[in-house]
Amino acid sequence: MKSRVLVTAVCVFLASCWNEKCGPPEGKWVPNAHWIGGSDGGYWYELKEVRGDTMHFCIYNEWTLDKEVDADFVDENGLGISQDEFWFNYISCYDGYVIHLTLVSADRNYTLRKVETY
Repeated sequence: MKSRVLVTAVCVFLASCWNEKCGPPEGKWVPNAHWIGGSDGGYWYELKEVRGDTMHFCIYNEWTLDKEVDADFVDENGLGISQDEFWFNYISCYDGYVIHLTLVSADRNYTLRKVETY
């Protein structure tokens, strides 16, 4: 019985040593940003404005929330994404040049191409 308690105590201690906090630093937050990613990482996306087929996004580092991208992206597919409360459901990932969307058809991939950086 004593050995079980000792083993449990050691396991709890070791787990607490390796259990690092995930997410942005304490007190740092972008209220309108949504995290999109997978097990290999992701970004925080904030849709600032929609002007016709052009969307202004700020994209932040997953851990530090440093702004990595402040740019306009153009919707060349005519999808008409609006600044409603569900816009983030369309985003799959960002590769440095385009934002890939989750809307996929048999004949094309949907993307938002970066056109102007601020």
